[in-house]
Amino acid sequence: MISVMLEKKAWQPKQQVKGTVTWHLDKPPRDLVVRLFWYTQGRGTEDLEVIDQVGVEAAQQGQMSFSLQLPEGPYTFSGKLISVIWAVECVARPSNECGREEFVMSPTEKELILGGAA
Repeated sequence: MISVMLEKKAWQPKQQVKGTVTWHLDKPPRDLVVRLFWYTQGRGTEDLEVIDQVGVEAAQQGQMSFSLQLPEGPYTFSGKLISVIWAVECVARPSNECGREEFVMSPTEKELILGGAA
């Protein structure tokens, strides 16, 4: 089990995303990494970009605070055809066990809704 807890659910561009990752694994991982990334969801090809990451001491269980730097964009938005979603995840390798927490990134700390999306 891997859990990612963020200090808040919305952030502004260029802020530090802060939180804590907690893990209890069946066996010690080769390594653990905490990643800040965005991805697209919807029609067409899915895009994904890792923006920042930090390695975690590879132990069978533990807890660690993290701080990852946001860029200026892209902002979180939902449109009729595509959405941009931001998240922080912690991945244990080689098992690829993962914990993820999504959040909003925009100047208003609110998701942008384009073109009458639901």
